[in-house]
Amino acid sequence: MTALVAMWCALRIDGANQTAQWPLWVKHATSAAAMGMVGVLAMLPRHLKLALDPVQAALRKLPSSLDAEVRNLVRSLGRDLGLHEGPPVRHRLPARTSSAMACCKTIEVAAKSADVKLTGANDTELTARMEELR
Repeated sequence: MTALVAMWCALRIDGANQTAQWPLWVKHATSAAAMGMVGVLAMLPRHLKLALDPVQAALRKLPSSLDAEVRNLVRSLGRDLGLHEGPPVRHRLPARTSSAMACCKTIEVAAKSADVKLTGANDTELTARMEELR
């Protein structure tokens, strides 16, 4: 299909009235360049990986200091939910969008949890607090 489109572009340049007065080598070079551009544009999506999925982009932004258990939990949530993936179906689009937003928000909260440093009380403080509450 790409070859047909490229050949069509080359023929449009070669047979155009505006290029009738051009030297033959210029017309052929321009036609070949058009064919090459079509080929490059056709191959571009294979070689470029764009982050169009907001959940995958948010997963990549997780800090490295995040606890391994939380990281695995968040990754499994993004992978197992699966509603935000796949081809868009018209009746599923609102649910798909809201699930992707929920996943992104969960990942954001998990990333913020990496900054929280938990400080636990020692045994004497806990014993004193239990006595205080009695």
